[in-house]
Amino acid sequence: MPTDTKRSDWVPVIKWLVIGVVILLALLIFKNPIARLLDRANDVEFNPKEGVIAIKTTQTPVGELKVSSEKVSEVNAGSAVKADHPDFKNNVTSDYVLGWPPETWMRDDGYISTLQNGYTEMGVNAKVLMYCRQKVPNNMGFTANVFVTTMPYDNRYSFEDQVKQTERSLETYMNAQVVTDEIDAATKGATIIINFTFNGVSVYQIQRYGYKDGNIMQVVATTTVDDTAAQAQIKSIVNSFRIVE
Repeated sequence: MPTDTKRSDWVPVIKWLVIGVVILLALLIFKNPIARLLDRANDVEFNPKEGVIAIKTTQTPVGELKVSSEKVSEVNAGSAVKADHPDFKNNVTSDYVLGWPPETWMRDDGYISTLQNGYTEMGVNAKVLMYCRQKVPNNMGFTANVFVTTMPYDNRYSFEDQVKQTERSLETYMNAQVVTDEIDAATKGATIIINFTFNGVSVYQIQRYGYKDGNIMQVVATTTVDDTAAQAQIKSIVNSFRIVE
C-alpha cells in the first residue's frame, strides 16, 4: 500500500469484511470464552496427470477449509457439490452455488431484507444474495447461519492488501482474534476465521471470499465458539461454495 494513502481511502475496504461481523451482532446469544484455534496452510498444486489446479486449503481443528476462489460451470455446479456432499440441498445460480444439509438447515429468504438494510445503513454498496440457517437453535439459544453477498472489488489496492488492512481493523476496533488467515492472491480467494467478544458474547465466524467479473463474493458463516458440531456444519457449507461461470 502506498505510504501517502489517506486513512479515509481505506474506509470502503475496511467495511468490506467488517460488515459481515457487525450485521450479525444482534443475532448472537453466547456465553463461553474464546477458544484459540490453530491452522496449517496447503499450497496450490498442479496435478500434471489430471491437468487441473488443486484448490488451496487450510487445516483447522474442525477440518480442511478451502481458500481459493473455486470456479465451476453452471451446468456442472450442482454435481460438483454433490460429489463432495451427496446429501446437500444445492442453491445454484448464475453467479455461485452453495449447499447445506436439508435435514437440519433451511433457506430463510425472509431475513434477507434485514441484512440488506444493515448494509444500506452503513453505506456499503453490497447486495445480499441468500441466507440459510439451522432449523433448531442449539442449547445456548443460538441458530447458526450462513449468508452470501456480492460487492464491487476495489482495484486501487491488491487483494492481499485489502484483506490484511481489514484484519488489522478487526483487531483494532472489534478486538477480534484472527485465528485462521489464508489468502490465494492468484485467484482472489481468501478464508479467515475470527473469534471476538461483544457485550459478553463469544463469536466463532468463518468468512470466505471469491472473485467474479469485478465483484467480490463473500460467504459469512457464524456459530458459537464452543459448538463444535455447528462449526463442522458451517465448515462443510462454506466449502461447498463455488463461483459459477
